[in-house]
Amino acid sequence: PATGLVLAVAPNSAAAHGGLLSGDRVVNIYGYPLSAINTRVLLVPLPWHEGMTSPLRVERDGALLDLTLRAGRPSLALQIDKALR
Repeated sequence: PATGLVLAVAPNSAAAHGGLLSGDRVVNIYGYPLSAINTRVLLVPLPWHEGMTSPLRVERDGALLDLTLRAGRPSLALQIDKALR
């Protein structure tokens, strides 16, 4: 997390649908530099509802790209896990 380097992207995930690739380096999230996110987690709104967007800026092969991840519908397994907790 401290480097922002994306090690893996799960198929069919919000990251995959948003265009994030393994090897990308996250530069900022929601307009905040990654260093601010690591020390102030409360800056980042959590995707509480389906369709909420999470803007990212990533560095890929020396170029900066703006990506938008969209929160998907929570899986049944996640909903059951939350209810059990």
